[in-house]
Amino acid sequence: MVRGKNRPLEQIGNRMAELFLITNSECSLHLAKDTQFPICSQNHYNGPLPPNCISPQYKVIAYEKFKIKIESPNDICGSKTGDIIKVENICFFQDLNNCIIVGRKFLRCKDFFLMPCTSSSIGVYEVDNNYMSDINIWKVNEIILKYVSFEYKKSFVVFPLLHTT
Repeated sequence: MVRGKNRPLEQIGNRMAELFLITNSECSLHLAKDTQFPICSQNHYNGPLPPNCISPQYKVIAYEKFKIKIESPNDICGSKTGDIIKVENICFFQDLNNCIIVGRKFLRCKDFFLMPCTSSSIGVYEVDNNYMSDINIWKVNEIILKYVSFEYKKSFVVFPLLHTT
């Protein structure tokens, strides 16, 4: 991705932007303009099913600008209420007759850095797998962004994907 010695981070950023533009333009060619999001795909039968949740179960849910999967590294998303969620299943809720996200909320979210500003002000957090809620459900319309996560010491750092914010 780096073509010269000067400004390597800027060059990598430019190459990544080019890749996202190409990927997004290719995707938009295959989808009809009246496609209703979110779209669930890839059936499976072995996920956790909380009470009142029923099959079919799905591995992938596609929103207009991002996809969430039930497998790492694409299994972390954010809700309207600020919850950071590790997705474990996508299925139907009997009472709503609609698709829902099944997962666990990270209970310990702290700033990854404090200078020059707090990381939480740009949506970056350090989260810990050892401090997670019990299984819970979220309506698909409550999910507003996708996070990418990186291992850091004994925890993870999550960054919101820019094209989802």
